[in-house]
Amino acid sequence: TDLTNALRLGTTLDAKERICTTNECNIPTINGHPRNIVRLNKLWHRATYIVVRHEPSTPTLREATEATFTATTEQKRFMEKTRLLVQRRSSLKDYCPLKLDPCPGGLVGFGESCNYNAQRELLEEMGIAVEWVGLDPNKSVLNTDRGGTCTSKHVMKRLFTFPYESEDLKCWG
Repeated sequence: TDLTNALRLGTTLDAKERICTTNECNIPTINGHPRNIVRLNKLWHRATYIVVRHEPSTPTLREATEATFTATTEQKRFMEKTRLLVQRRSSLKDYCPLKLDPCPGGLVGFGESCNYNAQRELLEEMGIAVEWVGLDPNKSVLNTDRGGTCTSKHVMKRLFTFPYESEDLKCWG
């Protein structure tokens, strides 16, 4: 196919970018591999998948009391307004171009942590800036001002790691 030829020639988008390749147990290889070699040879590699939920602001206890919401009514209102944000992939992508993507993210670069990759991809693909706060970046991410005060409710949590294998790829997400 045209894609296979482009991968062999190294002419796909970001073909020479080094990717964090792993073995089947998610242990990184010593040097990683160029993106086109990862795709062509279906090597195990790492990628991030970010689910972006938009939740409305919840009313304060005073507002909820004044409006005489019951817990069930309030929960229902909240859930009805919670949205999953998706994106349309670029036509330049070699994998699923122009498809709707429920999870922004991407291949983890060689020497790049999954946490940093998720932060970078979220900014690049969705325009959502988040910064690590606290000692354990695996737990949460918040937008903050220079003094460390939270300026918004953009929170990122690491949920789980999983292997995915198909005819086209082998990936740890």
